[in-house]
Amino acid sequence: MRGLSWHIASWKWLIPILLLKGLLFTYFAWELHRLEGDKLIAGIFRVYDDTRSYYDPIENLVDGKGYSRYGYAEYGEQELVPFAGRLPGLLPVYGPLYAVLGQKAARAVMVLLQFLMGCLGVWLMGQIAFRLLKSQTMAFIVMFLYLIYYPLHIYEHAGASESLSMFFCLLSFGFLLKYAEKDAWKWLVWAGIFFAWAVFLRPVFGSLLVAFALVLIGTERRSAGEKKGLYWNLKIISIFFLPLLIALSVWSTRNSLTMNRFIPLEDAWHLSYPHEPEYRPGGMAIRKLIRAWGGDMLYWTHGSMGNMLMNPKTDGDIAKDLPKRVYTPDYQADSIQLLRDFYLEGKQEKAASMAVRFLASYQQHKPLEAYFFSRIRLTVKFFFRLIRHDLPFPSRENIQPYQLLIKGFYILYYYFWAVLGLLGGIYAWGKKNTSQLKKWLLFPLSMTFVLTFVLGMIEERYLLPLFPFMLIYGVYLLFQWPFMRKIIPLSVNS
Repeated sequence: MRGLSWHIASWKWLIPILLLKGLLFTYFAWELHRLEGDKLIAGIFRVYDDTRSYYDPIENLVDGKGYSRYGYAEYGEQELVPFAGRLPGLLPVYGPLYAVLGQKAARAVMVLLQFLMGCLGVWLMGQIAFRLLKSQTMAFIVMFLYLIYYPLHIYEHAGASESLSMFFCLLSFGFLLKYAEKDAWKWLVWAGIFFAWAVFLRPVFGSLLVAFALVLIGTERRSAGEKKGLYWNLKIISIFFLPLLIALSVWSTRNSLTMNRFIPLEDAWHLSYPHEPEYRPGGMAIRKLIRAWGGDMLYWTHGSMGNMLMNPKTDGDIAKDLPKRVYTPDYQADSIQLLRDFYLEGKQEKAASMAVRFLASYQQHKPLEAYFFSRIRLTVKFFFRLIRHDLPFPSRENIQPYQLLIKGFYILYYYFWAVLGLLGGIYAWGKKNTSQLKKWLLFPLSMTFVLTFVLGMIEERYLLPLFPFMLIYGVYLLFQWPFMRKIIPLSVNS
Protein backbone atom coordinates (compact mmCIF):
# COMPACT_ATOMS: atom_id res chain seq x y z
CA MET A 1 0.00 0.00 0.00
CA ARG A 2 2.90 2.33 -0.71
CA GLY A 3 0.84 3.90 -3.45
CA LEU A 4 -1.98 5.44 -1.39
CA SER A 5 -3.34 8.29 -3.46
CA TRP A 6 -3.74 10.55 -0.41
CA HIS A 7 -1.85 10.84 2.81
CA ILE A 8 -3.80 9.33 5.71
CA ALA A 9 -4.15 12.84 7.19
CA SER A 10 -5.82 14.21 4.04
CA TRP A 11 -9.34 15.51 4.44
CA LYS A 12 -10.11 13.86 1.07
CA TRP A 13 -10.57 10.55 2.92
CA LEU A 14 -13.81 11.98 4.30
CA ILE A 15 -15.43 11.53 0.87
CA PRO A 16 -15.14 7.69 0.69
CA ILE A 17 -15.78 7.51 4.43
CA LEU A 18 -19.02 9.48 3.96
CA LEU A 19 -20.13 7.22 1.10
CA LEU A 20 -19.29 3.87 2.72
CA LYS A 21 -20.53 4.87 6.13
CA GLY A 22 -23.67 6.30 4.56
CA LEU A 23 -24.45 2.90 3.05
CA LEU A 24 -24.04 1.14 6.40
CA PHE A 25 -25.97 3.86 8.22
CA THR A 26 -28.85 3.51 5.75
CA TYR A 27 -28.83 -0.28 5.90
CA PHE A 28 -29.04 -0.37 9.71
CA ALA A 29 -31.75 2.32 9.61
CA TRP A 30 -33.74 0.01 7.34
CA GLU A 31 -33.20 -2.96 9.68
CA LEU A 32 -34.21 -0.89 12.70
CA HIS A 33 -37.34 0.27 10.90
CA ARG A 34 -38.32 -3.31 10.07
CA LEU A 35 -37.64 -4.54 13.61
CA GLU A 36 -39.13 -1.76 15.73
CA GLY A 37 -40.56 0.98 13.55
CA ASP A 38 -42.92 2.00 16.37
CA LYS A 39 -39.91 3.09 18.45
CA LEU A 40 -38.50 5.37 15.75
CA ILE A 41 -39.13 9.10 15.48
CA ALA A 42 -39.01 10.53 11.95
CA GLY A 43 -38.01 7.06 10.78
CA ILE A 44 -34.42 7.31 12.09
CA PHE A 45 -34.37 8.32 15.79
CA ARG A 46 -34.49 5.22 17.97
CA VAL A 47 -36.17 5.68 21.35
CA TYR A 48 -34.45 3.69 24.11
CA ASP A 49 -35.52 3.15 27.69
CA ASP A 50 -32.89 5.75 28.63
CA THR A 51 -34.01 8.35 26.06
CA ARG A 52 -36.38 10.16 28.43
CA SER A 53 -33.69 10.65 31.04
CA TYR A 54 -31.37 12.22 28.44
CA TYR A 55 -33.80 14.34 26.42
CA ASP A 56 -36.72 15.27 28.68
CA PRO A 57 -34.66 17.41 31.12
CA ILE A 58 -33.16 19.37 28.22
CA GLU A 59 -36.57 20.00 26.67
CA ASN A 60 -37.94 21.13 30.04
CA LEU A 61 -35.00 23.48 30.50
CA VAL A 62 -35.53 25.05 27.08
CA ASP A 63 -39.26 25.35 27.90
CA GLY A 64 -38.37 27.38 30.99
CA LYS A 65 -39.06 24.61 33.53
CA GLY A 66 -35.50 24.00 34.63
CA TYR A 67 -33.36 20.91 34.16
CA SER A 68 -36.06 18.58 35.42
CA ARG A 69 -38.28 15.70 34.50
CA TYR A 70 -41.88 14.75 35.05
CA GLY A 71 -42.56 11.83 37.31
CA TYR A 72 -43.52 8.65 35.52
CA ALA A 73 -47.17 9.03 34.58
CA GLU A 74 -47.83 5.30 34.94
CA TYR A 75 -47.05 5.64 38.65
CA GLY A 76 -49.38 8.59 39.08
CA GLU A 77 -46.68 11.26 39.33
CA GLN A 78 -47.22 14.45 37.35
CA GLU A 79 -45.06 17.00 39.16
CA LEU A 80 -41.83 18.32 37.74
CA VAL A 81 -38.85 17.10 39.73
CA PRO A 82 -35.35 18.68 39.62
CA PHE A 83 -33.13 16.11 37.99
CA ALA A 84 -29.46 15.17 38.30
CA GLY A 85 -29.67 11.59 37.08
CA ARG A 86 -27.91 12.53 33.84
CA LEU A 87 -25.13 15.01 33.26
CA PRO A 88 -26.24 17.62 30.71
CA GLY A 89 -23.64 16.74 28.07
CA LEU A 90 -26.23 16.70 25.28
CA LEU A 91 -27.54 20.15 26.22
CA PRO A 92 -25.17 22.28 24.04
CA VAL A 93 -26.08 20.20 20.98
CA TYR A 94 -29.72 19.23 21.42
CA GLY A 95 -30.89 22.32 23.35
CA PRO A 96 -30.54 24.82 20.46
CA LEU A 97 -31.97 22.33 17.97
CA TYR A 98 -35.05 21.75 20.13
CA ALA A 99 -35.52 25.49 20.70
CA VAL A 100 -35.53 26.19 16.95
CA LEU A 101 -37.03 23.04 15.40
CA GLY A 102 -39.22 21.43 18.03
CA GLN A 103 -38.98 17.88 19.30
CA LYS A 104 -39.53 15.68 16.24
CA ALA A 105 -37.32 17.59 13.79
CA ALA A 106 -34.64 18.25 16.41
CA ARG A 107 -34.33 14.57 17.23
CA ALA A 108 -34.08 13.67 13.55
CA VAL A 109 -31.34 16.27 13.09
CA MET A 110 -29.54 14.83 16.13
CA VAL A 111 -29.27 11.51 14.30
CA LEU A 112 -27.87 13.22 11.21
CA LEU A 113 -25.36 15.11 13.35
CA GLN A 114 -24.32 11.89 15.05
CA PHE A 115 -23.81 10.34 11.62
CA LEU A 116 -21.63 13.23 10.41
CA MET A 117 -19.62 13.25 13.63
CA GLY A 118 -19.26 9.50 13.26
CA CYS A 119 -17.74 10.02 9.80
CA LEU A 120 -15.29 12.52 11.25
CA GLY A 121 -14.60 10.05 14.08
CA VAL A 122 -13.57 7.38 11.57
CA TRP A 123 -11.14 9.85 9.98
CA LEU A 124 -9.83 10.75 13.45
CA MET A 125 -9.30 7.07 14.14
CA GLY A 126 -6.96 6.98 11.18
CA GLN A 127 -4.98 9.94 12.52
CA ILE A 128 -4.69 8.41 15.99
CA ALA A 129 -3.57 5.07 14.57
CA PHE A 130 -1.01 6.78 12.32
CA ARG A 131 0.55 8.68 15.21
CA LEU A 132 0.72 5.57 17.37
CA LEU A 133 1.77 3.00 14.76
CA LYS A 134 3.92 5.30 12.55
CA SER A 135 2.60 3.70 9.37
CA GLN A 136 0.07 4.88 6.84
CA THR A 137 -0.69 1.30 5.84
CA MET A 138 -1.56 0.16 9.34
CA ALA A 139 -3.46 3.40 10.00
CA PHE A 140 -5.55 2.92 6.85
CA ILE A 141 -6.43 -0.66 7.85
CA VAL A 142 -7.41 0.45 11.36
CA MET A 143 -9.53 3.25 9.89
CA PHE A 144 -11.34 0.87 7.53
CA LEU A 145 -11.93 -1.76 10.22
CA TYR A 146 -13.31 0.90 12.53
CA LEU A 147 -15.61 2.17 9.77
CA ILE A 148 -17.35 -1.20 9.42
CA TYR A 149 -17.74 -1.71 13.21
CA TYR A 150 -21.53 -2.06 13.43
CA PRO A 151 -22.24 -0.40 16.86
CA LEU A 152 -21.05 2.91 15.39
CA HIS A 153 -23.95 2.93 12.95
CA ILE A 154 -26.53 1.56 15.38
CA TYR A 155 -25.79 4.07 18.15
CA GLU A 156 -25.93 6.95 15.68
CA HIS A 157 -29.67 6.29 15.52
CA ALA A 158 -29.99 6.13 19.30
CA GLY A 159 -31.60 8.62 21.65
CA ALA A 160 -28.64 8.24 23.98
CA SER A 161 -25.10 9.54 24.34
CA GLU A 162 -22.86 6.70 23.12
CA SER A 163 -22.18 8.13 19.67
CA LEU A 164 -21.29 11.70 20.68
CA SER A 165 -19.30 10.63 23.75
CA MET A 166 -17.15 8.33 21.59
CA PHE A 167 -16.55 11.12 19.07
CA PHE A 168 -15.47 13.60 21.75
CA CYS A 169 -13.21 10.99 23.34
CA LEU A 170 -11.50 10.44 19.99
CA LEU A 171 -11.11 14.21 19.64
CA SER A 172 -9.47 14.32 23.05
CA PHE A 173 -7.08 11.50 22.10
CA GLY A 174 -6.27 13.25 18.83
CA PHE A 175 -5.49 16.59 20.47
CA LEU A 176 -3.41 14.84 23.13
CA LEU A 177 -1.23 13.28 20.41
CA LYS A 178 -1.10 16.65 18.65
CA TYR A 179 0.16 18.21 21.87
CA ALA A 180 2.85 15.53 22.14
CA GLU A 181 3.95 16.38 18.59
CA LYS A 182 3.67 20.16 18.51
CA ASP A 183 4.18 21.02 22.20
CA ALA A 184 1.64 23.84 22.02
CA TRP A 185 -0.64 24.61 24.96
CA LYS A 186 -3.72 25.06 22.77
CA TRP A 187 -3.76 21.36 21.87
CA LEU A 188 -3.61 20.39 25.54
CA VAL A 189 -6.50 22.73 26.34
CA TRP A 190 -8.61 21.33 23.50
CA ALA A 191 -7.85 17.78 24.64
CA GLY A 192 -9.07 18.71 28.13
CA ILE A 193 -12.24 20.37 26.83
CA PHE A 194 -13.31 17.37 24.79
CA PHE A 195 -12.41 14.93 27.55
CA ALA A 196 -14.65 16.94 29.90
CA TRP A 197 -17.44 16.85 27.32
CA ALA A 198 -17.06 13.08 26.92
CA VAL A 199 -17.38 12.68 30.71
CA PHE A 200 -20.51 14.86 30.75
CA LEU A 201 -22.00 12.60 28.09
CA ARG A 202 -20.90 9.29 29.64
CA PRO A 203 -19.44 9.51 33.16
CA VAL A 204 -17.76 6.15 32.61
CA PHE A 205 -15.09 8.07 30.67
CA GLY A 206 -14.05 9.42 34.04
CA SER A 207 -12.33 6.05 34.48
CA LEU A 208 -9.64 7.44 32.15
CA LEU A 209 -8.61 10.19 34.60
CA VAL A 210 -5.56 8.37 35.96
CA ALA A 211 -4.57 7.11 32.50
CA PHE A 212 -4.63 10.65 31.07
CA ALA A 213 -2.55 11.93 33.99
CA LEU A 214 0.09 9.22 33.59
CA VAL A 215 0.28 9.63 29.81
CA LEU A 216 0.65 13.38 30.25
CA ILE A 217 3.45 12.90 32.77
CA GLY A 218 5.22 10.65 30.29
CA THR A 219 4.88 13.14 27.41
CA GLU A 220 8.28 14.35 26.27
CA ARG A 221 8.87 18.10 26.49
CA ARG A 222 10.11 19.28 23.09
CA SER A 223 10.96 22.90 23.86
CA ALA A 224 14.69 23.36 24.24
CA GLY A 225 16.02 24.17 27.67
CA GLU A 226 12.79 23.23 29.51
CA LYS A 227 13.35 20.81 32.37
CA LYS A 228 10.59 18.50 33.46
CA GLY A 229 9.86 18.02 37.13
CA LEU A 230 7.09 17.95 39.68
CA TYR A 231 6.03 21.53 38.98
CA TRP A 232 5.91 20.92 35.24
CA ASN A 233 3.88 17.73 35.59
CA LEU A 234 1.40 19.39 37.94
CA LYS A 235 1.10 22.28 35.52
CA ILE A 236 0.21 20.21 32.44
CA ILE A 237 -2.15 17.96 34.43
CA SER A 238 -3.91 21.02 35.88
CA ILE A 239 -4.31 22.60 32.44
CA PHE A 240 -5.74 19.40 31.00
CA PHE A 241 -8.24 18.81 33.83
CA LEU A 242 -9.22 22.48 34.28
CA PRO A 243 -12.19 22.34 31.83
CA LEU A 244 -13.59 19.31 33.65
CA LEU A 245 -13.13 20.92 37.07
CA ILE A 246 -14.87 24.11 35.93
CA ALA A 247 -17.79 22.18 34.40
CA LEU A 248 -18.20 19.98 37.47
CA SER A 249 -18.06 23.02 39.76
CA VAL A 250 -20.89 24.69 37.85
CA TRP A 251 -22.91 21.47 37.78
CA SER A 252 -22.45 20.64 41.47
CA THR A 253 -23.32 24.24 42.42
CA ARG A 254 -26.55 23.98 40.45
CA ASN A 255 -27.35 20.69 42.20
CA SER A 256 -26.66 22.17 45.64
CA LEU A 257 -28.94 25.14 44.94
CA THR A 258 -31.83 23.20 43.40
CA MET A 259 -31.64 19.87 45.22
CA ASN A 260 -29.92 20.80 48.50
CA ARG A 261 -27.38 18.02 48.05
CA PHE A 262 -23.79 17.79 46.84
CA ILE A 263 -23.92 15.84 43.58
CA PRO A 264 -20.61 16.13 41.68
CA LEU A 265 -21.57 13.76 38.85
CA GLU A 266 -24.88 11.91 38.61
CA ASP A 267 -27.36 11.44 41.43
CA ALA A 268 -27.75 8.01 43.02
CA TRP A 269 -29.87 5.65 40.93
CA HIS A 270 -32.41 5.00 43.68
CA LEU A 271 -33.03 8.76 43.97
CA SER A 272 -33.14 9.47 40.23
CA TYR A 273 -35.34 6.49 39.38
CA PRO A 274 -37.18 5.67 42.63
CA HIS A 275 -39.87 3.57 40.97
CA GLU A 276 -37.48 1.24 39.12
CA PRO A 277 -37.42 -1.99 41.18
CA GLU A 278 -33.80 -2.79 40.30
CA TYR A 279 -32.65 0.50 41.89
CA ARG A 280 -34.62 0.06 45.12
CA PRO A 281 -33.07 -1.64 48.20
CA GLY A 282 -33.88 -5.20 47.15
CA GLY A 283 -32.72 -4.70 43.58
CA MET A 284 -29.47 -3.00 44.56
CA ALA A 285 -28.67 -5.71 47.13
CA ILE A 286 -29.30 -8.46 44.57
CA ARG A 287 -27.07 -6.66 42.05
CA LYS A 288 -24.22 -6.62 44.60
CA LEU A 289 -24.73 -10.31 45.29
CA ILE A 290 -24.66 -11.16 41.58
CA ARG A 291 -21.50 -9.08 41.12
CA ALA A 292 -19.81 -11.07 43.92
CA TRP A 293 -20.80 -14.26 42.09
CA GLY A 294 -19.16 -12.94 38.92
CA GLY A 295 -22.44 -12.73 37.05
CA ASP A 296 -24.09 -10.18 34.76
CA MET A 297 -26.52 -8.20 36.93
CA LEU A 298 -28.55 -6.68 34.05
CA TYR A 299 -32.07 -8.06 34.22
CA TRP A 300 -32.80 -7.37 30.53
CA THR A 301 -29.85 -9.44 29.22
CA HIS A 302 -31.13 -12.88 28.25
CA GLY A 303 -29.42 -15.68 30.16
CA SER A 304 -27.79 -13.42 32.74
CA MET A 305 -28.04 -13.94 36.49
CA GLY A 306 -29.85 -10.62 36.71
CA ASN A 307 -32.37 -11.91 34.19
CA MET A 308 -32.89 -15.09 36.25
CA LEU A 309 -33.46 -13.30 39.54
CA MET A 310 -35.06 -9.96 38.64
CA ASN A 311 -36.98 -10.34 35.39
CA PRO A 312 -40.65 -11.30 35.90
CA LYS A 313 -40.83 -12.57 32.31
CA THR A 314 -38.16 -15.21 32.97
CA ASP A 315 -39.44 -18.54 34.19
CA GLY A 316 -36.35 -20.67 34.73
CA ASP A 317 -35.17 -23.30 37.16
CA ILE A 318 -32.87 -21.71 39.75
CA ALA A 319 -31.42 -25.06 40.82
CA LYS A 320 -30.53 -25.93 37.23
CA ASP A 321 -29.60 -22.51 35.85
CA LEU A 322 -27.36 -21.12 38.61
CA PRO A 323 -23.86 -22.63 38.86
CA LYS A 324 -23.10 -24.66 41.99
CA ARG A 325 -20.19 -22.38 42.93
CA VAL A 326 -22.58 -19.58 44.03
CA TYR A 327 -23.94 -21.57 46.97
CA THR A 328 -22.62 -21.70 50.54
CA PRO A 329 -23.63 -23.80 53.58
CA ASP A 330 -25.96 -20.94 54.57
CA TYR A 331 -28.13 -20.91 51.44
CA GLN A 332 -29.04 -23.15 48.51
CA ALA A 333 -31.29 -23.00 45.46
CA ASP A 334 -34.54 -22.90 47.46
CA SER A 335 -33.31 -19.83 49.37
CA ILE A 336 -32.39 -18.08 46.11
CA GLN A 337 -35.84 -18.92 44.75
CA LEU A 338 -37.40 -17.32 47.83
CA LEU A 339 -35.21 -14.25 47.31
CA ARG A 340 -36.45 -13.99 43.72
CA ASP A 341 -40.07 -14.36 44.85
CA PHE A 342 -39.73 -11.60 47.46
CA TYR A 343 -38.22 -9.26 44.89
CA LEU A 344 -40.82 -9.92 42.19
CA GLU A 345 -43.64 -9.54 44.74
CA GLY A 346 -42.34 -6.07 45.59
CA LYS A 347 -41.13 -7.02 49.07
CA GLN A 348 -38.00 -4.92 48.71
CA GLU A 349 -36.93 -4.86 52.35
CA LYS A 350 -37.18 -8.65 52.74
CA ALA A 351 -35.32 -9.17 49.47
CA ALA A 352 -32.63 -6.72 50.55
CA SER A 353 -32.19 -8.38 53.93
CA MET A 354 -31.81 -11.83 52.36
CA ALA A 355 -29.40 -10.66 49.66
CA VAL A 356 -27.20 -8.88 52.23
CA ARG A 357 -27.04 -12.07 54.33
CA PHE A 358 -26.21 -14.21 51.31
CA LEU A 359 -23.49 -11.77 50.23
CA ALA A 360 -21.89 -11.79 53.69
CA SER A 361 -21.98 -15.59 53.70
CA TYR A 362 -20.41 -15.81 50.24
CA GLN A 363 -17.65 -13.36 51.17
CA GLN A 364 -16.95 -15.31 54.37
CA HIS A 365 -16.91 -18.82 52.88
CA LYS A 366 -15.46 -17.98 49.45
CA PRO A 367 -13.44 -14.74 49.77
CA LEU A 368 -11.23 -15.37 46.74
CA GLU A 369 -14.28 -16.01 44.59
CA ALA A 370 -16.12 -12.96 45.94
CA TYR A 371 -13.30 -10.45 45.65
CA PHE A 372 -11.05 -11.68 42.84
CA PHE A 373 -12.15 -14.57 40.63
CA SER A 374 -15.61 -13.03 40.24
CA ARG A 375 -13.97 -10.01 38.61
CA ILE A 376 -11.93 -12.21 36.32
CA ARG A 377 -15.14 -13.92 35.23
CA LEU A 378 -16.79 -10.55 34.62
CA THR A 379 -13.83 -9.42 32.52
CA VAL A 380 -13.96 -12.56 30.38
CA LYS A 381 -17.73 -12.26 29.95
CA PHE A 382 -17.39 -8.60 29.05
CA PHE A 383 -14.97 -9.20 26.19
CA PHE A 384 -15.99 -12.68 25.09
CA ARG A 385 -19.73 -12.90 25.51
CA LEU A 386 -20.95 -15.79 23.39
CA ILE A 387 -23.96 -14.00 21.82
CA ARG A 388 -23.99 -10.44 20.50
CA HIS A 389 -27.29 -8.89 21.60
CA ASP A 390 -27.05 -5.42 20.08
CA LEU A 391 -27.52 -6.21 16.37
CA PRO A 392 -31.00 -5.04 15.26
CA PHE A 393 -32.13 -8.44 14.04
CA PRO A 394 -35.18 -10.50 15.06
CA SER A 395 -35.03 -13.55 17.31
CA ARG A 396 -33.44 -16.79 16.19
CA GLU A 397 -36.80 -18.19 15.11
CA ASN A 398 -37.50 -15.28 12.72
CA ILE A 399 -34.04 -14.26 11.54
CA GLN A 400 -33.50 -14.26 7.77
CA PRO A 401 -30.58 -16.16 6.15
CA TYR A 402 -28.83 -12.96 5.03
CA GLN A 403 -29.17 -11.54 8.55
CA LEU A 404 -27.69 -14.72 9.96
CA LEU A 405 -24.71 -14.34 7.61
CA ILE A 406 -24.21 -10.72 8.65
CA LYS A 407 -24.48 -11.62 12.33
CA GLY A 408 -22.03 -14.48 11.86
CA PHE A 409 -19.58 -12.18 10.09
CA TYR A 410 -19.71 -9.58 12.86
CA ILE A 411 -19.32 -12.20 15.58
CA LEU A 412 -16.19 -13.58 13.87
CA TYR A 413 -14.98 -10.04 13.12
CA TYR A 414 -15.31 -8.96 16.75
CA TYR A 415 -13.73 -12.05 18.31
CA PHE A 416 -10.84 -12.08 15.83
CA TRP A 417 -9.85 -8.51 16.67
CA ALA A 418 -10.59 -8.90 20.38
CA VAL A 419 -8.17 -11.83 20.64
CA LEU A 420 -5.59 -10.25 18.33
CA GLY A 421 -5.86 -6.92 20.17
CA LEU A 422 -5.31 -8.61 23.54
CA LEU A 423 -2.26 -10.48 22.24
CA GLY A 424 -1.01 -7.32 20.54
CA GLY A 425 -1.21 -5.37 23.77
CA ILE A 426 0.79 -8.06 25.58
CA TYR A 427 3.35 -8.12 22.76
CA ALA A 428 3.71 -4.32 22.73
CA TRP A 429 4.18 -4.28 26.51
CA GLY A 430 7.05 -6.74 26.32
CA LYS A 431 8.76 -5.33 23.23
CA LYS A 432 11.50 -2.70 23.35
CA ASN A 433 11.14 0.70 21.64
CA THR A 434 7.36 0.79 21.99
CA SER A 435 7.11 3.32 24.83
CA GLN A 436 4.17 5.20 23.35
CA LEU A 437 2.18 2.02 22.67
CA LYS A 438 2.93 0.89 26.23
CA LYS A 439 1.68 4.17 27.70
CA TRP A 440 -1.51 4.10 25.67
CA LEU A 441 -2.36 0.66 27.03
CA LEU A 442 -3.25 2.54 30.21
CA PHE A 443 -6.47 3.79 28.58
CA PRO A 444 -8.14 0.42 27.88
CA LEU A 445 -6.69 -1.12 31.04
CA SER A 446 -8.03 1.61 33.33
CA MET A 447 -11.50 1.58 31.81
CA THR A 448 -11.67 -2.21 31.90
CA PHE A 449 -10.57 -2.25 35.55
CA VAL A 450 -13.23 0.25 36.60
CA LEU A 451 -16.00 -1.44 34.61
CA THR A 452 -15.31 -5.02 35.66
CA PHE A 453 -13.41 -4.91 38.97
CA VAL A 454 -15.02 -1.83 40.53
CA LEU A 455 -18.50 -1.46 39.05
CA GLY A 456 -19.20 -4.94 37.70
CA MET A 457 -20.92 -3.39 34.65
CA ILE A 458 -20.41 -5.39 31.47
CA GLU A 459 -22.99 -4.01 29.06
CA GLU A 460 -22.00 -4.43 25.43
CA ARG A 461 -22.22 -0.69 24.80
CA TYR A 462 -19.19 -0.17 27.04
CA LEU A 463 -17.09 -2.03 24.47
CA LEU A 464 -17.53 0.92 22.09
CA PRO A 465 -14.64 3.01 23.53
CA LEU A 466 -12.45 -0.10 23.99
CA PHE A 467 -12.74 -1.62 20.52
CA PRO A 468 -10.51 1.01 18.81
CA PHE A 469 -7.64 -0.13 21.03
CA MET A 470 -8.28 -3.75 20.03
CA LEU A 471 -7.93 -2.69 16.39
CA ILE A 472 -4.76 -0.65 16.94
CA TYR A 473 -2.94 -3.34 18.90
CA GLY A 474 -4.35 -6.14 16.74
CA VAL A 475 -3.15 -4.54 13.49
CA TYR A 476 0.20 -3.77 15.13
CA LEU A 477 0.64 -7.45 16.04
CA LEU A 478 -0.48 -8.62 12.59
CA PHE A 479 2.30 -6.63 10.93
CA GLN A 480 4.97 -8.07 13.19
CA TRP A 481 4.57 -11.17 11.04
CA PRO A 482 7.07 -10.95 8.11
CA PHE A 483 4.68 -12.79 5.79
CA MET A 484 2.06 -10.09 6.37
CA ARG A 485 4.54 -7.36 5.48
CA LYS A 486 5.31 -9.16 2.22
CA ILE A 487 1.65 -9.33 1.28
CA ILE A 488 0.93 -5.72 2.28
CA PRO A 489 4.18 -3.67 2.32
CA LEU A 490 4.29 -1.00 4.99
CA SER A 491 4.16 2.59 3.86
CA VAL A 492 6.72 5.18 4.93
CA ASN A 493 6.14 6.94 8.23
CA SER A 494 5.64 10.43 6.90
